Amino acid sequence: MLQWFLRHSYRYRSYLIFGLVMIPIVQFFRIVRPTIIKWVLEAVEKGQGAENLALALDYVLLFMICIVINFVLQALQVLATSYAGLNIVKNIREELFDHILKLPFVFFHSKNSGQIIIRLTSDVEAVRAALSGGLVRVVGDCLAIVGILSILLHMNWRLTLYVVIAIPILLKVTAWIGRLIREGMTSAKRLLSQMTTAVSEAIGGLEVIHGFSQQQSVLAEFNKLSRRYTEKYHELNNVEPTFYGFVEFMGSFLLACIIFDGTSQIHAQTLSFAELVAVVTYVQSIMHPIRHLTGMFNNLQNAWTSMQRIFNIMGESEEAEVNQQPALEASEVSRLKPALEFRDVKFSYGEELVLKSLNFSIKPGEKVAIVGRTGAGKSTIIKLLNRFYSPCSGEILLDNHSLENIPVTSLRERIGFVLQDVYLFSGSVQQNLSLFEERFNQASAEQVKILKNSGFLTLLGQELKDVEHNGENFSLGEKQLVAFGRVYTKNADIFLLDEATSNVDVRTEQFLQNQLNLFLKNKTAIIIAHRLSTVRHVDRILVLKEGQVVEQGSYQELVSKRGEFFEYFRHQYKDLAI
Repeated sequence: MLQWFLRHSYRYRSYLIFGLVMIPIVQFFRIVRPTIIKWVLEAVEKGQGAENLALALDYVLLFMICIVINFVLQALQVLATSYAGLNIVKNIREELFDHILKLPFVFFHSKNSGQIIIRLTSDVEAVRAALSGGLVRVVGDCLAIVGILSILLHMNWRLTLYVVIAIPILLKVTAWIGRLIREGMTSAKRLLSQMTTAVSEAIGGLEVIHGFSQQQSVLAEFNKLSRRYTEKYHELNNVEPTFYGFVEFMGSFLLACIIFDGTSQIHAQTLSFAELVAVVTYVQSIMHPIRHLTGMFNNLQNAWTSMQRIFNIMGESEEAEVNQQPALEASEVSRLKPALEFRDVKFSYGEELVLKSLNFSIKPGEKVAIVGRTGAGKSTIIKLLNRFYSPCSGEILLDNHSLENIPVTSLRERIGFVLQDVYLFSGSVQQNLSLFEERFNQASAEQVKILKNSGFLTLLGQELKDVEHNGENFSLGEKQLVAFGRVYTKNADIFLLDEATSNVDVRTEQFLQNQLNLFLKNKTAIIIAHRLSTVRHVDRILVLKEGQVVEQGSYQELVSKRGEFFEYFRHQYKDLAI
């Protein structure tokens, strides 16, 4: 994890080095001030002469110069470290999001959206807070403590012993409190992820919640998470004030001991009044970095926990371009014929097999429909062909080459698909057709013209409306029209259709069917459908049952058999035999 962080920091090393170099300089101008106060008092103690007064005023001027220099250098230090910290975190955020986009689909089965959002927002922000000056201030405070102790030992070793005894006690308590805070922050972040997920799911399912009048139950579940989150932070808030109060008590008790012992040393003439003032000032000065360290300790613990959680995701393996060697070149993949074959394929999302020794082949340019009851494994075939998942055993072949040997990017260039659930991105319809790729601009513009002229998305002569979040301003049927246009724009030679016309009316379905007939010429197609009108005119129909092909043939052949296909559709259509 440290090596990964240093790699991101290397680009801004000059800013970080400047910030580190400034630490001892800034601390020098800070810790030298009590010594200058001591010189002023010593000059005054020498007498009321003009020379002594002038010397005291010179020391006062030197004191003011130190304050100004300290202010300027510290401002430059904060600017440099903040700039580096912000840019390092920006790069971490962008790399994290890029990595998430490249993760295999299996990863998202065990992670909810709330957890991922928290990694990109709250956790990254915690790291930013630590980098933008926090870490430098901690190093500076530690250096200040060491410097002040060295000066105190030189001035009066006996009074310094009080400080030396107090610091280990404070450090021990700090370590104990830090462990409590770290454990508490981990639990709090876990609860925050659950709350974020609950909000995301509630917003996504708002229609269902309102439709079934479940507002109160959803609110109660959210309130339960919110209450647990609040209670966890109450625990942390109870810990911190107690700790800060203990630090204040230790500081006050330490000063009382030093003043008492210092007074006795003045009486014994082994310590001057100026030296006692300097010691007291240094003790007060050393308590500031100690108090600050205790406050920053919480932030650093939070940042460390967040960094670990970010790195855990970065440690996840990205989706492999090829799963086995030798890999085909992209130029070779583009020349492969669109012939598909499932050879003894078995697949499972968990323990139970979804596909059981599935075997079938599709010739180049052949249109094949797959029908079957819910859970038969139809949509799984689409996912396996896109290599969203890999088979547990068996092979899926493209022109006699295993998909595991084909680079996934090149494979997906050959495939266009339309799913039942369509996702649209915010932007124009043309951008959704081209998926923001310039190479598809011309083809997407032609599809926009077709959609405008169809009159389904807008009145004739009017411009198409822009897409809002996930197409909230589009009906399900309108989304399907855009999804089909997206595939037509890509113009891939393997077409996968997963029950994509279930949400459109008869008129729209007829329009899509006419467009599809033109598009599918010389293309290989797999069409999953529950409507008889969709499967009537394909070259072949595969009937899937419990993950296996139990029947196959043309429409007329399967109707004549009066088998599984006939039973599947006869309750829906009285004219099945026609």
